[in-house]
Amino acid sequence: MVKKLGLTGVLLTVAVFITACGGDDPTATPTAPPPPTPTATAVPTPTPVPPGVTAVAPPTPTPTPDAMAAFEAEWAALREAAQEEGEVVFRIGSSEANNFRANREAMQDILGFELNIVTGSSSQLAPKILAERDAGQYTMDLYYSGPSTISRVLVPTGAILPLDEYLFHPEVLDRDAWYGNEFPIADVVTDPALADYSTIEGKYIMAYGADPGSTIFYNTNFVDPDEIDSWYDLLDPKYKGKIVMPDPREGGQSGPIGFLREVVGEDFVRRLLTEQRPDIVTDARALIEQIATGRYWLSATSGSGLTRAASGAIDEGLPIADLGDAFQEGVQVGMGGRGSAAFTNQPHPNAAKYFANWFLSKEGAMFYQSISNSNSLRQDIPKDDVPPELQIDPDANNWFDWKKTHERNEALEWVAEVMAEIGGY
Repeated sequence: MVKKLGLTGVLLTVAVFITACGGDDPTATPTAPPPPTPTATAVPTPTPVPPGVTAVAPPTPTPTPDAMAAFEAEWAALREAAQEEGEVVFRIGSSEANNFRANREAMQDILGFELNIVTGSSSQLAPKILAERDAGQYTMDLYYSGPSTISRVLVPTGAILPLDEYLFHPEVLDRDAWYGNEFPIADVVTDPALADYSTIEGKYIMAYGADPGSTIFYNTNFVDPDEIDSWYDLLDPKYKGKIVMPDPREGGQSGPIGFLREVVGEDFVRRLLTEQRPDIVTDARALIEQIATGRYWLSATSGSGLTRAASGAIDEGLPIADLGDAFQEGVQVGMGGRGSAAFTNQPHPNAAKYFANWFLSKEGAMFYQSISNSNSLRQDIPKDDVPPELQIDPDANNWFDWKKTHERNEALEWVAEVMAEIGGY
């Protein structure tokens, strides 16, 4: 984890930006004169922490009045340059795209430039974007998604900017403003061929939201929630043939499968697939509807798509409920598709930089919470509009999946091998 600690050092170094701004991508031409370039500062090597001793990060420096005045002038200039560019183009996952599209006009009124939203499957869209870039076509500014595709496909090609090259707002760089008093930066395996922690760098993806993973959705007519307080309770023979799940080999299941493999255990996953033979339904709405009709009684894993589908079914009065954090083994706290990353060679570098920093600031985080019914990872803003079940319990055994990209990526390959061994999938 040395490199991840190194990134924290980078962001803290960038926090002294107050005398200057982090540079835009050098290959892009801004529409307004760029702010002064900061003097490069060497990233200090973290001091080794003795075994059994918890490392304590130094407090985030408090900007001086002069520094804040310089920032306000720079922020205003960046906004003007962004508005001259007129738009920002970003890819966002389908689970978030509906929130953005429904509130695009409100965001455009705040920002003063257009939001050009592209959505689609990461597994299909990322190769298309890379093919365009290979042909010298740079059409995308930002990529808002979960960590798997960014880390496995985009980062190794050099398509993604390090965070410290575009995040500079003091509210964003205030480590203490974020949940757990640390930057919610997703680990990235820079070489997916190497299963080695030394290849992990936390410097490309900032998680902007997360909540305790909805674990199991069930039909209230057939399942007694008091009978389930451990994942191993799903192995009860009465549930055989009554369990359904999304395809665990797909990228969107890397979090749930990574959690089950690491926290609950490989034995459980093997036994679930072997003994219970859960059916696979890839469409989230269809999966929830089949639970509601009693074709299946419960789901074995979840994900953002299932959460939305289940919420809609519950609103319609269907017999669907969520076991939530009932499991004694622990709780997956998932970022889902809520990761902020930026492309190199941006067509709209100023608008991209302004939007990325605004969205992660207090104002942007409060706006996001209000439109999404979800939980921003900023802990310095009100949580009144976040349902209690979506707030993170600091006393729970939380498994934060944005810190587990390495395990998540490995889990997808592992479960595919297990299913091939079992056969029938």
